[in-house]
Amino acid sequence: MTCVSKKANAHERVVQLMAERNGVIERVLKDAVAAGHLPENTDIPQMSYEVLALVAGTNLLFQLSKDPQIFQRARRALAALNPPQRSRKA
Repeated sequence: MTCVSKKANAHERVVQLMAERNGVIERVLKDAVAAGHLPENTDIPQMSYEVLALVAGTNLLFQLSKDPQIFQRARRALAALNPPQRSRKA
């Protein structure tokens, strides 16, 4: 196996794993809608993108600064994506 083919295989695997991760996030968000924790009109792909962008940004900022406050800020940002509401199935 050449270096180029190893890189291609690694790239394909990373793409596959990212797609699986994205699918898990979307399924969790759909379950949250079904349980009444998110509004029925939630844009699942958009919210998934926002959650993943927040996670990636949080990781990058923490890796650069090692500031644990970054996680508290990320929690507040995540809460802003999903304002509190009453569950329909409580």
